[in-house]
Amino acid sequence: MSRFLRRTSFCVLLLLTTSVTIFAQFEQPCDNCFVGQVTYDPPIPADGIYPPNTEVTVSLFVDNFQSVSVDWIHGVFIVQLGSGFDSTSIQYPDFVNSCSGAGFWYYEENPWVSCFSGLTLQGGMVFEGNQGIDCGGVPNDSDPGNNWGDGGNICADRIFEWIITTVDEPITDCTEANYGIYIETTADRKSGSWAGGGGGQNQFVQTVCEPQIEVGSLVLIPNGQDGLEVAVEILEGNECQLTYNWTINNNGEIINSTASTVPYIPGAAYQVCIGNDVCFERCFSQGIPFGDLDPGFYVSPNDTLCYGEEFALIATGGDFIYYINPAGDTLAGNDNLLFLTADETHNGVWTAAIFKEGEFVGDYQLQIWVALEIAYTITTVPETPIAGQPVTVTISGAGITDASWANNELGLNFEGLSFTYTFPDSNSLLQFSVSITGQYGCRIVEPYELSFEEPSFNFELNAAKGRTICEGDNLVFNVSGDSIGDSYILFAPSGEEFLSSDGNFVIGANVLDDYNGIWTVEVYGNGVLLGSDIVEIIQLDVPDTDIIITGLDSNGFATAGEVITLIPDPAVSNANYIWIVEGQAFFEEEVDYTFFEVGSYPVLLLSRFSSGCMAVTDTVIKVIPGEVAQVNPGTITTPQSTARLNSPEWQITPNPSDGRFLIRLPDLDVVKFQTLLLTVYDQSGRLVARRRVNEPSQQIDLSDLPAGVYTLSGVLLNPSAGPAETPPTMVSRIIIRN
Repeated sequence: MSRFLRRTSFCVLLLLTTSVTIFAQFEQPCDNCFVGQVTYDPPIPADGIYPPNTEVTVSLFVDNFQSVSVDWIHGVFIVQLGSGFDSTSIQYPDFVNSCSGAGFWYYEENPWVSCFSGLTLQGGMVFEGNQGIDCGGVPNDSDPGNNWGDGGNICADRIFEWIITTVDEPITDCTEANYGIYIETTADRKSGSWAGGGGGQNQFVQTVCEPQIEVGSLVLIPNGQDGLEVAVEILEGNECQLTYNWTINNNGEIINSTASTVPYIPGAAYQVCIGNDVCFERCFSQGIPFGDLDPGFYVSPNDTLCYGEEFALIATGGDFIYYINPAGDTLAGNDNLLFLTADETHNGVWTAAIFKEGEFVGDYQLQIWVALEIAYTITTVPETPIAGQPVTVTISGAGITDASWANNELGLNFEGLSFTYTFPDSNSLLQFSVSITGQYGCRIVEPYELSFEEPSFNFELNAAKGRTICEGDNLVFNVSGDSIGDSYILFAPSGEEFLSSDGNFVIGANVLDDYNGIWTVEVYGNGVLLGSDIVEIIQLDVPDTDIIITGLDSNGFATAGEVITLIPDPAVSNANYIWIVEGQAFFEEEVDYTFFEVGSYPVLLLSRFSSGCMAVTDTVIKVIPGEVAQVNPGTITTPQSTARLNSPEWQITPNPSDGRFLIRLPDLDVVKFQTLLLTVYDQSGRLVARRRVNEPSQQIDLSDLPAGVYTLSGVLLNPSAGPAETPPTMVSRIIIRN
């Protein structure tokens, strides 16, 4: 890339880190015998340059001294300062107590001679055990118990400090600003006596990185069919490892990157800082050339676009471009950039015909894929969410592959195209941020509001009873409404509780014999009380009833051929009887009966009172033979003979019928025969119904019988006739089609 750019002088200098570890080496092998840390206060600024005349405290923290009873350190001193410090400005610290307290360390500015080793040592921090008495007035370095050594690590955690002032001339980014120091320690070796040995030393030297980098401008680098990348051209550099800090302003959106190259975004402003974690940074921004690049055709940000996304077609190596879209339409211009908003018409192959200075350079093509527009529908089941009830929320639409839902207020997060949620509070509005993923991973974020209405319910009795109930009846409750809960508690007036999971309750007389009072229901959803309702129940008393029977003999039996009468007690205006004959039940309204067959006849009295309540009483009537012979349909049998009876004709119309027909007795002697007892038999001969005909013409209703052929037997009765008088009998058939 150097052929594109001019050379520019650019230097990058060292930044000192705020803490450096140093070690010592001694004549006798020892791993990390002397370990210390050098720190600066204040730390070196981020740009690597102290202001002029800044006082900096350089501290040596002695973390550890490991010896094997043979070495000790006599002195610690600075040999050299970096060029960023004024070497004449060094300030020495106060005395530092020794480890044992028998002496102290102090700073010796001039060179000095060890009285044991005979070595001439430069000025620095020197140990003087007895203020020079034992060494003829020179610094006393004779007591290893107060030096670092002779027992190992007895003087750990010592701190030596120097205050140094930076130079008073401003430093620019192209001037060396070395804040390094050179620290040296001296040590003697004890070997059975106080004879001195060779000196060991530790040093910390700061090296300087001066890369002398030469850079050009920002350049575009083709990246296949995915667009272009922006880079900084480095014309020349050395061993420094460069770092990059990009700041891209894309219409107010700030994008940061530490990569060496970044994607090209049309219209964005680029700034890059080049440096190293120990080097100064240089920041600059420059224009991006197009015409000087090799011919090419690119799309930015890439060739797979989301619907509605801004993108640019970029043609390089020319000054006049014909852009031809997939439909064959041509757009011409002298701009190397064509800005568009992606839609379905941009799918397909684009062509760029590139010209430079009037000469045709060539045709270049690329493929663009545009995702479907994310059009979505959100539905809820139920359509109107109810507090306390689960609601399922589903999002759908062409190309939609995933969604996530977030409500930061409650910390709700759901993943997927559908989720189910139960919210306990009514009249509440949940606001979601919905991230919707469509084709090619395209994503939009939309707001969505989910509201929950208060549940609507009511507490009612079954419709047949209303709120008034008869004694002995079952009490039936039902909780109904637009939305009901999942658990219910019913409280009786007595305080007794009943539980239900579906809102239905059946309370029988065997459970409670007193229903009077206020009943309360509480409706719950997911353990949360949704509401309550009350209803007052009035229980009506039902009198005890009995059946009074007249016409029985002294033993309480009915005699065949004799009339008995059933009278309800207490008297009611609406009473019915159910007879059980041969296992069949027959519903009758008559109160007068004549039996012609011996046997036992169970009967139930249904007494309906004006309150609407009903009482049921049952008894059994036993019929014994009488003086009148047994009568069969169509014949009468006596001990002497069997003969066909002469009887008046009857007329039955219509026949067949639907069970409702008319009986006429035109020749009836109403004076002698006052009643016709009509008995109905099915084809198997079983008695299925009885009726009384008291008029010469009377409507009969047998519509409760199933379709079939039935035998009608009619016996004319004269209640005032004596037992010797045989009642005439008539027989016919009726066809019922229901």
